[in-house]
Amino acid sequence: IWAFGKDGVMVKSSDNGSTWELADSPTSSDLHYSDSAHGALVVAAADGLVLIKQEIGGGWLDISIPVENMSGSQVNGIALTSNQSVLAVGSGGSIWKYDNGIWRDIASGVDSDLMAVSFLDNTMGVAVGASGTILFSEDKGTTWDYRDAPSEASDSTISSVIFFSDIRIYATTNDGQVLISSRDGGTDVG
Repeated sequence: IWAFGKDGVMVKSSDNGSTWELADSPTSSDLHYSDSAHGALVVAAADGLVLIKQEIGGGWLDISIPVENMSGSQVNGIALTSNQSVLAVGSGGSIWKYDNGIWRDIASGVDSDLMAVSFLDNTMGVAVGASGTILFSEDKGTTWDYRDAPSEASDSTISSVIFFSDIRIYATTNDGQVLISSRDGGTDVG
């Protein structure tokens, strides 16, 4: 288990959180976002700093988003799509995809701030944000389709999301609503 925070603090636990030890950190940036999947771990700061451990026992590799790609935006969420591929979302509908050592800007089709992103596997992903924004991808985050939010959340900022299974996505809004999606009703999962 890992936890991250202010001034680049990194702590880890090998006993399910009973005890924690400080880990060496290659940064002093505030680390707000993280994901673990595919045997890898990624962390990010709002300014575009991105660090990845492609193997849990390996070292941190700096794969920060280039300043020219940021265009004044900030990172608000990050997800792994493989142990070498990352997708980040941010302000103004920004989406950035890291693959084969290169960051690319991805068109989201929205201008609202994207606050979080989650992938079920290396193909299916969901991104959420302000004004009830829900975006869905079935191609590793290369293209995104808009999905209607439930009417109760259409004016809310959807601030977190977990793509739990191929029929279930959980999300929360900044005003305390919990959204649960399934193929049986509610927001279409795919």
